Amino acid sequence: MTPASLLRNLAPPAVILIAAWLALPAVTALPASLAGLKGLIAYAALALGGIVGLVFRRGRIVFALVTLALAYLCYGLIVRDGLAGFRAHTVFAALSIFVPLNLALLCVLPERGVFNVHGLQRAGVLAAEIVFTMWVIYAPSTRITAWAMSPFFETAFFSGSPIRHLGWMVLTLAVAASVAACVIKRAPLDLAFTGAIIAFAAALHLIGEPNAFAVYLAAAALIFTIALVQDTFRMAFRDELTGLPSRRDLNERMMGLGKRYTIAMCDVDHFKKFNDTHGHDLGDQVLKMVTANVADVSVGGTAYRYGGEEITVLFPGRDI
Repeated sequence: MTPASLLRNLAPPAVILIAAWLALPAVTALPASLAGLKGLIAYAALALGGIVGLVFRRGRIVFALVTLALAYLCYGLIVRDGLAGFRAHTVFAALSIFVPLNLALLCVLPERGVFNVHGLQRAGVLAAEIVFTMWVIYAPSTRITAWAMSPFFETAFFSGSPIRHLGWMVLTLAVAASVAACVIKRAPLDLAFTGAIIAFAAALHLIGEPNAFAVYLAAAALIFTIALVQDTFRMAFRDELTGLPSRRDLNERMMGLGKRYTIAMCDVDHFKKFNDTHGHDLGDQVLKMVTANVADVSVGGTAYRYGGEEITVLFPGRDI
């Protein structure tokens, strides 16, 4: 991932988080006649993201949005009126631990789709977390809640936040895991998990402010939705093996060319013989090496993978 592409993929989550921060006072100031819309903001954004995730068969995003939807449901049923009482404290502790943990794990795990055994396993994890939280509430196991909500050491740094030390620890590790996954896998979609975890942390930190939880969960859902669209566009117009723009991108580019341009067609000689002798895995490495060198072409040229071992270099506005 080049610095330019990294900034390009970082921009949407950053803009959405800033927009959520700026929009919160406006949402709170809505007249009483529009109060019903405030509660629908998060659900509408989560539903939109879930539909897009199902259409594109992205199980990680679907289960991340289901996790956030369950968190918002718990907030509306139990935590909305404040953190007073054992039940509210237990649910808040569960949200601050399980939600960022789930998002981090989904970021690290490979894509497995939705309606299969892997999806069933991930749904089972969510169900187990819900059952455990309910058991703590109805047992009641006050020691577990007290441990989760107690400070690990004396400090004034977290004193102004309802999130306790364990919650901040899990949130920090979740952000670190998502960033590491993005760096290692070089997948722009993983940046959305980082943005969503940060948005959820803001929602928890400002849980006492009216509408803050809804606005920041809507922001997290919107981050996932835009990232899905970006990633789908990338897959359609970029070759997965070499990282070069694909033939489809070349065709789109050529439709807008003027009268002056130059096209160079490159081919790797004896590539089939190399594959037959050394295997396709090593052949893929050869293609990556060759295309990486061809992609360094100067004087305004852009390299595209035309197909197989063929590479096209397009020079708009250049003669031979």
